[in-house]
Amino acid sequence: MDRDRRDQLIEALQGLAADDDAIVVENARRVATLADELGLDWAEALPRLGGGGGLEADFDHGSIDFDTEDDVAEGPAAAAVDDGNLGALLQRLTAQAGVSVETRTELEEFARDLAAGTLDPGDRRYIVALAGRLGLST
Repeated sequence: MDRDRRDQLIEALQGLAADDDAIVVENARRVATLADELGLDWAEALPRLGGGGGLEADFDHGSIDFDTEDDVAEGPAAAAVDDGNLGALLQRLTAQAGVSVETRTELEEFARDLAAGTLDPGDRRYIVALAGRLGLST
């Protein structure tokens, strides 16, 4: 979802709290229209209430400096995780509550690549960094 559409959706959702019922209805229609246009599945788009973590807790943590993140995950942490432990880590990540369909699909693809011996080193770093952000030990 592009940032403009996301901002429009947030604005419309906030408008649902208006005192004027006509404004509430207008915003509800905007939300429904935007959700339809974006193909949103509300079960995936909204964090699980009271879920206590998972990927939703990491959903919007501000801008990410990918260069710095790669530096952190590139060192011994990513390299020290052998394929067996990385496979187990992928299983734990996939089993996390609230994993979106897209993320689950990506993790499953990483697992297939790992099994085939074709996992990209950048993907290995990403997996270890994601696990670290979610508090999973390698």
